[in-house]
Amino acid sequence: MLRNVAIPMMLAVTEAEAQQSIEDGMMADRSKPFDGLVANEAACTPETNTNLSTLATTVSDKDVTLTAKKADVSAL
Repeated sequence: MLRNVAIPMMLAVTEAEAQQSIEDGMMADRSKPFDGLVANEAACTPETNTNLSTLATTVSDKDVTLTAKKADVSAL
C-alpha cells in the first residue's frame, strides 16, 4: 500500500520542483533589461522617413517595369 502512495507523491514533488525552477527562471529573465525593441535615434529622424519614401517610390517604379516586361514576354 505504501508503494502505491509513495510513487505519486515523489512524482508530484519532482513536478512541483520543476515548476518552481521554471518560474524562478522566468522571473530572473523579467528582471533583466532588454534594449532590443528600442529604436536608435537615427531611425527616428525626418531624413530617414524621406529615404523610406524614396525607396518606396523606387520599388513601385521597379514593379511597374517588371509588369511591363512580363507583358512583353507574354506577347512573344
